[in-house]
Order: sequence, then structure tokens, then C-alpha cells
Amino acid sequence: MAAPTPGNRSTVSRKVYWLAAAVLVTIALYTGGWYVAASQLKTRVAEFLGRPDAADSIGGQCSSLDVRGYPFRIGLFCDKVAIDDSREGLSATFGALRSAAQIYQPGHVVLELDGPAEVRTTYGLLTHLDWSSLQSSFRAGLGGLSKVDLLAKDITGSISNPLAKVSADGKSGHGEAHLRANGPDLDVALLAEDVNATLADPSPKVLPTFSTSIDLTLAGKAGLLAGKEKLDTVLRNSEGQLRGLVVDLGKGRVVTASGPFSVDENGFISGRIRLEIEQIQAWRDLLIEQFPEAAGQIRNVADILKSIAGKHDNGTISLDIEDGAVFVSFIPIGYLPPL
Repeated sequence: MAAPTPGNRSTVSRKVYWLAAAVLVTIALYTGGWYVAASQLKTRVAEFLGRPDAADSIGGQCSSLDVRGYPFRIGLFCDKVAIDDSREGLSATFGALRSAAQIYQPGHVVLELDGPAEVRTTYGLLTHLDWSSLQSSFRAGLGGLSKVDLLAKDITGSISNPLAKVSADGKSGHGEAHLRANGPDLDVALLAEDVNATLADPSPKVLPTFSTSIDLTLAGKAGLLAGKEKLDTVLRNSEGQLRGLVVDLGKGRVVTASGPFSVDENGFISGRIRLEIEQIQAWRDLLIEQFPEAAGQIRNVADILKSIAGKHDNGTISLDIEDGAVFVSFIPIGYLPPL
């Protein structure tokens, strides 16, 4: 084989040189662009959280704010997070925040948040939460958020309202929350497993361990993810479809509810709900044990349910709810307080 001529070697060398130069220039431009984007992100977050107090502003703090992830990711890191939302009358503090988004998919962000968390509202509601791990991801576009997923483990917490003189403590081994915009509607799925709760006020009451889940759609409420709906009033003037609300106390004691519903401007619920009950007798005995002051009413409701179920211990009935009043075949059996 003939050896490369000096002219050929020179041509190859020039190609390698220009290729190497192009790679170096690309890396330099990419690096410069990443750090410019990181600087802009850091500045905008600091400006957003540092807004002066105003009736319609959101402020807060992200201590030791930093942007990391070069070369393929970009994300915010904070030692402690505080939020003060004057519009909602809400303030909250959290532990350290770690987040990241792939450079090629900046609208998909994953984050981890440390506890403890403390949330206060102007209505006197105080919530304290902690967890062993909390991971979340969300997708965003030009129109705002379109999907939020959250997963937490080993959750402990308390909630109290001194004005209403009520408080409760609880813990759960596993919890999930999923919100998704479905056109103009909002799909919601929640899950809590192995929940232990204590009603501490007005009188101490330890509830049995249970697991619960809910799957529903709120018509026309996708604006909540885009910040166009207030969280504390998102259920007011709403309607939707409850695909499944499940409460499982173990030993076959399961209740499942489903059906259409609506909520008026005052928070009163109306709808027609299909209720599937397993172990009616066991539920009756448990509720009487937990709420002996309402034993008579509980027995009456259980008798009505068993009668409709053909004297069986499992049954399916339809509940008609009108402005919070609950009926079974025109027989009033209870009342739901406004949301």
C-alpha cells in the first residue's frame, strides 16, 4: 500500500484541527450558556422570593441559594425554604431543597424536600409535618404546570386550630398525591397507607389504623395547577366525578364510594353516591366503640343499610345528598359539614 503523500497528511491534519477546534468552541459556548442560564435562574428566584410585602404578592426565602448540575442538569439547592403567600393568607417553612431538570427537558423537574414543615393560615390553622423522604416531580409548559406527582414515606404530623378548638395527630407509612390537567379539568389521586390518627381535641380519641385512597375529577379546575385557582376555595362552586373513595380498616372492613357530586359557594355538598360496604356489622360495632355518644344513631343507620342489603352483611346502596343532608330512600341518616 502506498504511503500517504505529504499533501494528504496535511489535509487530514487540517480536518482534525478544525474538528477539534469546533468541539472546543461548542463546549465553550455550551458552558457559557449553562452558566448564564444558571445565573439568570438564581437571580429570578431571588427576585421572586424577595418581593416586598403586598396584598397580592408571594415572598419568601431560599437560604444559601445555589444552582448546580453542570454539565447535563440544572437545579436549585437551598438549605432552608420559607414561603409567605399574602394572596392566600398562608405561610410555610421547610427544610433543605434539592431539584434538578435535564438540559434537554427543562420542563420536567424532580426535587427532594427535607422536613420538618410548618404551615400557618390566617384562619388559625396550624399544620406540622415531617417525613423520612419526600420526592416530587412536575411538568410545566408555557401555560404553567400540567402535572404534579408527590411521594412521601414515614409521615408524621399534627393539625390544630385554636380558634375552633380542634386538633389531631397522625402518622402514615406511605403517602402519594397526583394532580394532572386533563383539558380544562383536574384529575386528583391521593393515597395514604397505614394511617394512625388521634383526635386530641375536644376529647382524646384514638382511631383504628386504616388506609385510604381517593380518585376524582374536578370539572373546569385545571387552573389550580396554573395558579389561576385559589387552593382554599378550589372546591367551592365546583362539580365533578368521584371515581373511588376507599377506606380500608382491615379484616374485610372496607367502604367504597363513587358517583357525581357538586359543591355550592358555601361548601355544601350535593350528589348521588353509590356506597359499597363490606362487613356492615363490624363497622357498626367499631363506630359504636369509637363514638358511644352516637350509638343509637349508628345502630339505626346500620339497620337501614342491612335492610336495603337484604339482611346481608355486605351491600350496595345509593345515597342522595342535598346541601349536606344525606338520605337513603328519602330517610335522613346524617349530615355532612360544609367544606
